[in-house]
Amino acid sequence: MNTAYWNTLFSESIVEELVAQNVRHFCIAPGSRSSALNLAAKRNPLAEVHTHFDERGLGYIALGLAKSLNEPVALIVTSGSALANLLPAVVEAFHTHVPLILLTADRPPELHLAMANQTIEQYDFFNPFIRLHFQFPPPSAEVSEGFVKSIVAHAVFVSKQENGGPIHLNCQFRTPVIHSTVKNRPTLKPKTSFQTIERILSAKEASKIQQEILFYERGVIVVGQTDLIESKALLEFAKHLCWPILVDPLSNCRKHCSNRYILQNFENILDELKPDIVVKFGDRFVNKMIDPWLNSIERVVYVTPHTERADPLHAITHRIVMHPGQFIHDMIQHTPARLFSSYIKNCLELSEISFQSIDKALFEEPQISEIAFLRLLSKSSIFFNLFVGNSMPIRHLDRVFYPHEFRGEIYANRGHSGIEGNIATAIGIALKKDRPTLAILGDMTFWHDLNSLFFLKKNPLPLIIIVFNNGGGQIFNYLEGVKSLQENEELFVMPHTLDYALVAKNFDLDYFFFNEDLCIETLIQKKRPALIEMVTAQEVDLHHLKRLKDTLECTLKEQSLLLYK
Repeated sequence: MNTAYWNTLFSESIVEELVAQNVRHFCIAPGSRSSALNLAAKRNPLAEVHTHFDERGLGYIALGLAKSLNEPVALIVTSGSALANLLPAVVEAFHTHVPLILLTADRPPELHLAMANQTIEQYDFFNPFIRLHFQFPPPSAEVSEGFVKSIVAHAVFVSKQENGGPIHLNCQFRTPVIHSTVKNRPTLKPKTSFQTIERILSAKEASKIQQEILFYERGVIVVGQTDLIESKALLEFAKHLCWPILVDPLSNCRKHCSNRYILQNFENILDELKPDIVVKFGDRFVNKMIDPWLNSIERVVYVTPHTERADPLHAITHRIVMHPGQFIHDMIQHTPARLFSSYIKNCLELSEISFQSIDKALFEEPQISEIAFLRLLSKSSIFFNLFVGNSMPIRHLDRVFYPHEFRGEIYANRGHSGIEGNIATAIGIALKKDRPTLAILGDMTFWHDLNSLFFLKKNPLPLIIIVFNNGGGQIFNYLEGVKSLQENEELFVMPHTLDYALVAKNFDLDYFFFNEDLCIETLIQKKRPALIEMVTAQEVDLHHLKRLKDTLECTLKEQSLLLYK
């Protein structure tokens, strides 16, 4: 048997075990050293292959697809700098526990430390941003199929844990790399099957937590970015404790703001809440005021299965290491419900006034702004998934996007909050094809990832991209003192007059210039890729933000509604 035979058998075994472990999507970039892996994925009838020439975009496509599926997605790239292009997506996946299986082709040991072409040290290249890494020896008769499949099975298992994320399997190949198909017998029987037993609170443990932590009447629940909690369970927990909830837009719960326990436009009423205790679920918050506010609270309980410290200002006083959904279930089951109190009554009245102030502040004037558009979008009743770009769009969304019943999922890349790869991530989400996807991006975010539109040209997915075009990186003008700097435009804003219509034409996208007559819902229902340019002005957004705060303060003063009069 020659080298190519063993390379092919090895690659087919990896793909076969991934498929058996329910990894069905393979994102592939072209490459010579990775050709055996690429062919094994393409020729497996149970695998679905997505190809793109740009490894950076490919990494984010896989990230978006894994987010939407809530399942691992495999990535295959060749050796050398291809790995470096994956790094931004790997960092994002690591910080948000998104399961990616990175299959990187490599040169054999004898070509390392020898200045061989396209050869770098790949073994722990992604460290510390991976949950597990393993380097296979070059395929040969001594590298058994059972060994290969056992490692792959374990890798998938680790990626899917509550503290999971990206996994790196480095595969060394000697030449010639490829051979005709060896196996032709794909199987769904995994080499190793896994079963995880959930930790459950006993009645005694739940009672102790109730007596020592949760007995306070004035409490607040805060929910950061997480997909570990069902909104129905959380709302039931809030009702059980008679505590209000502050929800991040990337939690499952921002979609159901008709529930009275969810406080709306909470940024402007935080100082009025003054709880004795806060129970926190989820990780990061888009709103930068949450962490300083938590630091002012005497008792902050964090319930999480993760090992990371999601505590930038060191506010947490109690930590319960447990799946939050199971914790909620057990506490409801083993503890008595609390009666409705004057504290929760006043909190809910504050929320109602805050909610009404949003529309009053934004729509009494004819000017459209980014923040007003997002408020209008929250009232939509059709099915679509929403991806929101970093910089200002996600911040504006956090302030005003409180839909009564949003009928899709909300996504963003807030692991390290970069503006790269946002188009690609939205494409990955759209690949799930369960409903159309709407992506809202700033202009610099859009231009940062233009390569990814090539994938959309080749695969006309139901994805609509709305670009807030304010002529550059206007977010930096929110920083104190930056706007008055002589170097502001050159170093921060980097203004442009680029042509969006021309981009749309080059990539076969329908192009629309936003105006009041344009019906976004109609375009979403067409399920065709489209680009919408919305010209905005930072001054209008600043004006609307000020009106939002002033309107709420004025209303509260008129009604003399404070929790502590």
